[in-house]
Amino acid sequence: MRVAGTAKTFTLLGRPVGFTSSSSMRSVPFSRSSGEDSATGGGLFLLHTIGSNVSVTHTDPWIGRYVFPNSHLPSAAQIAGASEGRFVIEDWHAFGPDYDRTLQAWRRNIEAAWPHLPSRYDERFRRMWRYYLAAAMATFRTRRSQLWQVVLSPRGVPRGYQPQR
Repeated sequence: MRVAGTAKTFTLLGRPVGFTSSSSMRSVPFSRSSGEDSATGGGLFLLHTIGSNVSVTHTDPWIGRYVFPNSHLPSAAQIAGASEGRFVIEDWHAFGPDYDRTLQAWRRNIEAAWPHLPSRYDERFRRMWRYYLAAAMATFRTRRSQLWQVVLSPRGVPRGYQPQR
């Protein structure tokens, strides 16, 4: 199942599920108008985010300027704090060690497709894209960045949430 965009609602096994993919704590919808509404009626909310091992309020200046303006990677403490009093954290899964392979595939795919891309993707863009992917791969290889999927519910799942692994 593929969900694009930053906030979607879909049904999984008869249960409404809210979904957000985030590269910034500022865009995590921990509010009554978004995540909680998505998880009403016994539903769940899935947060899919890249995270950091330390709490910060800003990102790397280069990333902030060229890739993700006005962003920062949330820490586990920041996610837990933002969900406190709003959600029950049902499951927290870390995929960080595997994400390096995903970034390598992105690099291979963009390099193979480069001759066919529109001209707006010039050599300057290509150099920045390569730099970004190399830096991102390094942060995952050194375990400084994490990839998390966090399943939350507004009031707790009766008899507990059973994750599929």
